[in-house]
Amino acid sequence: MTILGDDGQLWDQQGIVYTTGRGVLVNPGIVAHQKGAWSSVAFTADRDYNGFLFQVFMQPASGFGVGWAFDLAWSNVDTFSPETNVYTFVRNLIVQSPSQLSAGLTFHIPMAIPTGATIYVRCQQNTTTANNTLDVAITGLADGVDGSPAYGICTSYGTLTTGTQQRGTAVTAGTAPTLGGWVDLTSIAPLSHPVRALILSMFTIGAIASTARIYWDIGLGVPADPPTVLIPNIAQAVSSTHDQYIPQIIGPIPVQIPAGKSISVRGTHSISPPALRVALYTFS
Repeated sequence: MTILGDDGQLWDQQGIVYTTGRGVLVNPGIVAHQKGAWSSVAFTADRDYNGFLFQVFMQPASGFGVGWAFDLAWSNVDTFSPETNVYTFVRNLIVQSPSQLSAGLTFHIPMAIPTGATIYVRCQQNTTTANNTLDVAITGLADGVDGSPAYGICTSYGTLTTGTQQRGTAVTAGTAPTLGGWVDLTSIAPLSHPVRALILSMFTIGAIASTARIYWDIGLGVPADPPTVLIPNIAQAVSSTHDQYIPQIIGPIPVQIPAGKSISVRGTHSISPPALRVALYTFS
C-alpha cells in the first residue's frame, strides 16, 4: 500500500496480510541462539528509500519474555544467495517480548535502500519453544518523508547472542538518587566510523517487582576517564505487568560523534533495579 502525502512525500507499506491482520511469518532457528533461514518480507523497493519502519509482531507461547535477535539484509538480484549477493545492513537487532503477551514494536531504521532491492530478514531466539511466533512488515520512507538523511552503515555494539543471551550488555543502574557506574558499550572496539545517529534497545531479565522509572545518561569515553555526558536523563517507564521497559526502543537520536570514540551508558532507577541489558546501534 502506497500513501502519497500532500507535499509529495511517500510511504510504502508491504508485508501486511490484510486477510489475517498479520505480517510475513519469520521462523527462528530450531535450536536456541541459532539464526533461521532468510525470509523475504515481501518488500521490494520501487524507488530509492532514505529509511524504513521495521515492524515486529511477537507472540510468545509461555514463560518470561522471549529475546529475539534479527538480521536485516537486501539484495537486488532475483536469485538470493547470502554468500554472494546479499548486503546484511543490520546485525543482531535485539528485542524482547513481554511476559506471555503478544506485542508489537516499530523501529525507524534510517538506512538507504536502493531501487529494485528486496529486503530479507532472519532471526534467532533464546529458547527452544517451537510455538513462539513472530511476523514482520516494512514501511518504506521516500522523498524525505522523515526529514533525515539516509545512512549506509549500521554497526551493532553490546549485542550478545550466544549462551543464555539475546539480551545485550549488562548495566547495573543505581537506586535514585544514586547513579550507577558507567558501562562501555563499545568495549570490544571504539567507533569504527563517524556516527550521525544512534538507537538504544533497553530491556530487563527476570520479573519486575513494581512499576518504576529509570533515567539513562549516554556518555562519550570509557568508564576510567570518566565519560563526558552527551545526552542526559533519557526516561523510561517500567511495567511490572509486562516485565518490560517502555519504550524499549529509543531513537534514532541524531548525534555528531567522530570515529575512534567510545560510547558508555549509566542509569538510575526509582526502585532497587532488576537486571538491565542495553544494546547500541550506530548509523554512519
